[in-house]
Amino acid sequence: MKHLGKSILACALCFVVVLSGCSGTVSSETAQSMSVSQSTENVVAPGNYDEHFDIDLMSYFVMDVSPDDEIIQYLNDKFNVTINPTITNWDNYASTLQMKISAGETPDWFRVNLDSMVPQLVDDGVVINVSDYAKNYGFKNIQATLESPLANLLERDGSFYCVPDSTGYLTFGIYVRKDWMDELGLEVPTTWEAYKDVLKAFADADLDGKGATPLTTYGDGITSGVLNFYSCWTGYNTWGYLNDELQYFATDPAYKECIKYWADLYANGLIDPELFSNSYEDCMTKFDTGRAGMLMMNQVQIWWDANESAMKEYDPSSEMMSFVPIPAGPAGSHVNHGIPYAASSYFSSEMSEAKRIRVLEIMDYLLSDEGRELTLYGIEGKHHTVVDGQKVQNADVVNKEWGQSIHLMGELADFGASQDLTTSEWVQSYVDWLDTPGNAEYNYAQYFSTDETVKLSTNILEVYQSYFVSFITGEKDVDTEWNAYVEAMNNAGVPELTKLTDEFIKANGYDADMVHVTR
Repeated sequence: MKHLGKSILACALCFVVVLSGCSGTVSSETAQSMSVSQSTENVVAPGNYDEHFDIDLMSYFVMDVSPDDEIIQYLNDKFNVTINPTITNWDNYASTLQMKISAGETPDWFRVNLDSMVPQLVDDGVVINVSDYAKNYGFKNIQATLESPLANLLERDGSFYCVPDSTGYLTFGIYVRKDWMDELGLEVPTTWEAYKDVLKAFADADLDGKGATPLTTYGDGITSGVLNFYSCWTGYNTWGYLNDELQYFATDPAYKECIKYWADLYANGLIDPELFSNSYEDCMTKFDTGRAGMLMMNQVQIWWDANESAMKEYDPSSEMMSFVPIPAGPAGSHVNHGIPYAASSYFSSEMSEAKRIRVLEIMDYLLSDEGRELTLYGIEGKHHTVVDGQKVQNADVVNKEWGQSIHLMGELADFGASQDLTTSEWVQSYVDWLDTPGNAEYNYAQYFSTDETVKLSTNILEVYQSYFVSFITGEKDVDTEWNAYVEAMNNAGVPELTKLTDEFIKANGYDADMVHVTR
């Protein structure tokens, strides 16, 4: 699964400028080493599979991949390769990848989930220029992905050094025990104040008799929750023009009111007190076994199925729903939606030219209609059946073997394709709401990154995190400490970061697309 709760933390807490580089320059020598070989000697054209290649692939995933995995075996046979997956969990992935690269053991094909790594990978010539290969070898499906809406934000000096992995509608939502709502006669809250009343009702009723926490979320999930919904207070995502001046969300007085809201929920026992130490598995277990009435996490069919099946196994009479639309704050009903690409695939420049071509052929296939169907529906008779001419997943088999409803190879090529599996009316209603203009707020500076912004963001992040946890837990009073917090943020570099971001936004013409707020 795409662990976008933590991805959003990386995007937003690193102030959404420490991501896939869109600025900076690449030396001509480095660029040549990453581009298509200037010599055609010993280069085999796509479609010739005489030579066998071992391909080292590195990714995070929800489970280990079996050596007998049928989808990988199918790809091995089709392309005369042996794909050797190295799988870690999300938490350890970036550090493990960095260690392997530093040790000169760069995987042939790997994902990057800490996008602040990208500028150095490109500048040091560690990864190939995908744009060159897509153009020169006619990889039409890769090229179509590079031309997808907003994908240009991942370019560096006009070229792609990755194949962007779409996330589709992967955005935090609010999972809710519908049976509890019905038993207590509660209505879907339309404001965050009404949402607080529902949490209080859950706490008071304790319908499962377990001292259930009204709302649970994982690790940095409450941060992710705030970072998904604070536009209900500010009116914009990360950067907005407030009275015609670029404003950074974390020092906006409107954001102060948002933090006070969440701190109040914590003080009144309406949020899981273990929120800063929970894993996402912990939170799913609490929600699925009646120890929490609501759960904040990404709301897509994959996560929905995982929660619903576990909940039904524990209590067959339980029911699940979500709150759509998102409750409204002072600035309306919004959700912060990341640019829909994350943990994209990069390819080592240490590979021979022929091996580069073979690896990209596999990626191009995975992005084809046939490849997408393979990673969504697997093998007929085992992973899916055909009903009235339509493929239907055998969910129990798929989830047991793959750990989720899209295969690893599909997740790293086009996670957004999993939207095709949407069957829940609640998930679909959220997607429809997200599609309505003005509901989902984008940050057009999400992939702006230079050496200077990375340094500034690191300093700012350190200040932000220390104050955020203290504000939410009540260790620091928001009203009393707000001015000191803003001063510390400014001293860490917010004004300098704002100036650089403003220049980037205007130079690229994004200012017309961004939210302009008057207060």
